[in-house]
Amino acid sequence: MEREFVIECQKGAAFEMKKGDCVTVVDVEGKQVADFFAFSAGDTGEFLSTGVTIDVNGSVKVRRGDRIYSNLYRPMFLIVEDDVQEHDLLYPSCKQEMYAFLYGC
Repeated sequence: MEREFVIECQKGAAFEMKKGDCVTVVDVEGKQVADFFAFSAGDTGEFLSTGVTIDVNGSVKVRRGDRIYSNLYRPMFLIVEDDVQEHDLLYPSCKQEMYAFLYGC
């Protein structure tokens, strides 16, 4: 099933995926990064971990062919295509508290 979500700036969307499903993230304006987060539908205590992903892949960058892992060291996603080729796994997802702390706004 193909579904499309247009997510406004500083907003989010949630949707369920099944094993074998594919997700494509596109920045339609070409000026911003997308924060991406996932957790296991069967156990919300298992979630996407950039730290484990860095550990398992042996790199702070991910590229085509790499997997994105959960905090339990289980693969969650396989990167099958990547037009950006530069991803920041070191900084947390943007949020209002971060902007207030770092920039006073």
